[in-house]
Amino acid sequence: MHVTQIRIQNYKSVKDSGWVPIEDDITTLLGRNESGKTSFLEAIRYFDEDREIQERELYDGQEYPEDHSVPIANLRVELTSEAVDRFSRAKRDLAPGDEIIATKYSDGTRELATPRGKELGEYVDPIKQAQETVEEMWQELNKLRNQHSGNYRNHFDNQIKQPANRLRNNDPNENQAKSWIDNLLDGLKDIPEEDNEITDAKESWINEIEDTRDILARMDEEEDSGILLPPIVYHSGFDTISDDVQVNSIDSDDHRTFRNLLEIVDLDYDNFDNLDYHDQNQALETAGGTIRGQVNELWKQKEVDVDISYRDNRFMVGIKDTALGYDGESKGVSRTLKRPSDRSKGFQWFFSFYINLRAETNNEESPNQLILLDDPAVFLHPEGKKNWLKAIEELSESAQIIYSSHSPFLIRKEYPNRIRVVEDREPDGTVVTDDFHTSDEMTLEPLRNALGIGLGDSPFVSKRKILVEGVSDYDILTGLANYYRDYLENDILAWDEITIMPTNGGNNMIQAAKWVASEEFSYVLLLDNDQKGKEVIQEIEEQHHEIDTDRAILLTKEDDERNFNIEIEDIFDPVFYIDCVNTAYQDQFNDFEPLDIEQHNEHWLIEGYEYKGRKIVNRIEDAFDDRNYGDLDKILVASEIQDRLTNNRDISESDVEGFKRILGQVRNLT
Repeated sequence: MHVTQIRIQNYKSVKDSGWVPIEDDITTLLGRNESGKTSFLEAIRYFDEDREIQERELYDGQEYPEDHSVPIANLRVELTSEAVDRFSRAKRDLAPGDEIIATKYSDGTRELATPRGKELGEYVDPIKQAQETVEEMWQELNKLRNQHSGNYRNHFDNQIKQPANRLRNNDPNENQAKSWIDNLLDGLKDIPEEDNEITDAKESWINEIEDTRDILARMDEEEDSGILLPPIVYHSGFDTISDDVQVNSIDSDDHRTFRNLLEIVDLDYDNFDNLDYHDQNQALETAGGTIRGQVNELWKQKEVDVDISYRDNRFMVGIKDTALGYDGESKGVSRTLKRPSDRSKGFQWFFSFYINLRAETNNEESPNQLILLDDPAVFLHPEGKKNWLKAIEELSESAQIIYSSHSPFLIRKEYPNRIRVVEDREPDGTVVTDDFHTSDEMTLEPLRNALGIGLGDSPFVSKRKILVEGVSDYDILTGLANYYRDYLENDILAWDEITIMPTNGGNNMIQAAKWVASEEFSYVLLLDNDQKGKEVIQEIEEQHHEIDTDRAILLTKEDDERNFNIEIEDIFDPVFYIDCVNTAYQDQFNDFEPLDIEQHNEHWLIEGYEYKGRKIVNRIEDAFDDRNYGDLDKILVASEIQDRLTNNRDISESDVEGFKRILGQVRNLT
């Protein structure tokens, strides 16, 4: 299952964010400091916790009911077949692919409903309940442990402590929780009965934990067990890995990162002492090679060697650069192993980040976690931030990731659909929108501050620019650049070196062109081949000699000598474009009837309207007028096109064949 939309209300600076679309892989919250990014993420984080929202945390300036039950976080979730199976018979009308809305209230309660308002009852998470029971047990038995010596204390340390800590300190899936509960029960039943206080506690907690185990065991069968929503994992920072750790301390909170390292390399630290010397060395060598390969695949600044060793019941980790080199050439000077704490803060952070997130997304039995990262990678150099982005791309294959940032180097220009702009607006409070082209200028200020550092790394900064008329042109060209580079192996635009800049119309393009020319950027103006486009070129020729008219290109079609009235939509295969219109509108409107297109001699008929390769948008709007649909939403359709191109979905090379010449022309001029 996965989250499709999130809405935050009544929390800190967020009065009502509105429904914010969440991508299947990565969603980026972009905004300046104090805009409300952290508040948005925190409210999502608290959905997965039973805590009440304090009065001081509520949005100022509003009156709230005395029962303190105001909505805080709303998650819209698409159900899998496994999730549907967890509902009771009263809710069996739900099917895989249906959506539910889960709401967290300020009093700590959570409720489920369908998008149409049908109530599905209160959300209950049996695993959370099990952890709360174990926490209560821990407090009592650990207190007894500190009050007694001898057999009980030893038994507690050897048989109770580890499974209890695993349940207390982790976010287990069903199978893990059941296994650890079973281990805990075995330990409880074997507690030595040294006095009445210990005996009473033993019997009491055996009964409590058995009840908890029964609830977990029935989760797949019990009708009223509810639904498990995607687990939510929040990080505002990462515990850096320790240099070494004693085996009997691995399960403590202080060594979470080291424990995760050993788990992701499949090193069984519980039974490591039972291996002979040869098997220990082989296991350590395999573990070191595994993490070394994973880290070097992502950390491109320097190749590193990672070594995991074991001595005197203690695991240690060492890291070294494989060689010193300048200008990309190895000088053959080897470095010695160093402790993680001796490395740069940026590398320590990246190494620890990767270990922890890999551990959290490596669980096949708990897929589609929702991972929240608040302002990550602040310690990394711009080149390190590129490495971080690559790591995020990899991890998003098994989890949904939402992260906030105000760094231009943590944004992928290839995926503008991932950007959500966060702004603090008076009197509305924090507002989140996916239309970053019309956002507050100050929101994009951090990107401007990066001028001169890694130009071309952000969506807005580059020494080579393509100026286009609108957002739909931006989306289409972005998708084309991705498709040609990633799937046709033809980086036709030199994508890493250019920026596409929407100007909101031909008139604004002249002002934008004057600016890029004055900054000595290399640029191209890409204009619709219509009356407005010709007027823009004429005005440049007559009034704006600082703009090179040779860099102004009117769209043309190679197979049509009559190129006047050509828009970017006309360069696609018309069947493909109509299919994108139908898909985009059917996704938004359940009652939308698909448009029909058929070839007739040398032209096409779109719902009976003749289309000869020019102004397909006008023919579509003629058909829309007949149905009272209004004007065509070109941005909606362009977003569908970009998604297909970027993900190589329902697309063939012939659908975009017409763009080859015009994109080559753009490349030559920039």
